[in-house]
Amino acid sequence: MRPSDEFVDAPIRIGNWQPRDYGPGRYQGPEMTLAEGLAQSINTIAVQVAQRAGIRKVVAAAHRPRHFVGTRSGDELVARQPAR
Repeated sequence: MRPSDEFVDAPIRIGNWQPRDYGPGRYQGPEMTLAEGLAQSINTIAVQVAQRAGIRKVVAAAHRPRHFVGTRSGDELVARQPAR
C-alpha cells in the first residue's frame, strides 16, 4: 500500500465490533488517502489497512521491535531493525 492509495471513511463492522472515531461521529466520506486517514487517526481507515494487509501480519508486525526512519524509498516509508 502507498500513502496515496484511496480509502472510504464509512461505517464498517467486524463481527459485533464497529470502530469509532473520537469526535462528532460523522464520517469523512469517500476518497480519503491512506496518508490523510492515518494522519487524522481515522479508525475505519486503519481497520481497512489491517484487513488488506492481513490481521495476523499486522499483529505479528506490532510485536516486532522496529524503528521507522524518515528515509523514503519511492513513496513508502522505510522500516529497519534496531541496531543490536
